Amino acid sequence: MKNWGYLMALLLGVSGGWLAQQFWLMDKQLNDLDYAVENQAARSGDRLKRLQSDTKTASQTPAPFTSKKPITESPSTGGSDVQGLFYDPAQFDSDMDALRDLANEWRKLGRFGELLDLLYELRLNVTYEDEVRFLELVFTQVGAIEQDLVEAQQWRDLIALYQRLIALHPDHIAYSMRLAYWLIETGDYTAARDSLVIARNDLDFARLAESLEQRIQERERVADGSLEIPLVKQGKHYVAEVQVNESFPAQLMVDTGASLSVVKASWLQAAGLDGLPTEKLIMTTANGKVEGEKLTVEQIELNGLVLQNVELAVAPLPDFKHDGLLGMNVLGQFQFFIDQQQSALLLRSK
Repeated sequence: MKNWGYLMALLLGVSGGWLAQQFWLMDKQLNDLDYAVENQAARSGDRLKRLQSDTKTASQTPAPFTSKKPITESPSTGGSDVQGLFYDPAQFDSDMDALRDLANEWRKLGRFGELLDLLYELRLNVTYEDEVRFLELVFTQVGAIEQDLVEAQQWRDLIALYQRLIALHPDHIAYSMRLAYWLIETGDYTAARDSLVIARNDLDFARLAESLEQRIQERERVADGSLEIPLVKQGKHYVAEVQVNESFPAQLMVDTGASLSVVKASWLQAAGLDGLPTEKLIMTTANGKVEGEKLTVEQIELNGLVLQNVELAVAPLPDFKHDGLLGMNVLGQFQFFIDQQQSALLLRSK
């Protein structure tokens, strides 16, 4: 019996030691986890403090995107307002409002790169349940930045934008699709194809990837032996200069939504072509149906390309600042696309 007693004491001692060791390991892991969370929060706080530092300091580092206008002042939101964002899920709605205001302000200042870093830094603090709503804000800001860069004709920055976003959010294939689109628009077809690789095997994006590949092939065919028509970028639109009946220049805005090319009645009168035979025409516009006229001119010339017997619609267009529209009755005779980087209309015979 005495031996059994020693044996039981020994087993209890070993078991107790093993349990104590497990509790010690568990406590150590929890402490390590707490330290990691605190360390991450501290690093995030430091990061946000740097992002909220004065503009003079921030401007010493080259920005990844060219600002539309110089940054002359720091955002009005203080660093303390940003550091605590999204650490308390109960404050999610108010935090979203604060972030939306800050994002709009930074975007207006052209601080695109800093804004993207901030958004994806704060994403680390958002709960799984709130992430969808948070990313809606991110995607809205990305779309607004893209629009700002398009209006400023900063094509290289558009490519840099989506390269940066892919690094920040590599599993969001839509970013790769937009990168491919802008690479196509700037004529870098090899890089565009590389960007499409990841989407070809994704059921949600395979069809879009295929259409972009077809776009590349069409552009390559058009660019090979195409005629280049210089364009002038005015706002969001492109304007081509044409010669009507050899002697009358007209500034026509390229409009792929217009089935028929159009000239203003005032331009027609100034050119002395208002005596040409016309017929009544009902035109459908964004403001409804408009009465006009239709006539045929002997020729229209675009940078040496001469088209014979071209129909033109004539409309008052009192508030339209150009001489008319270059529509699909001209453009549709060719394979064509607008090279936005070079501001040129490329035409190739079908």
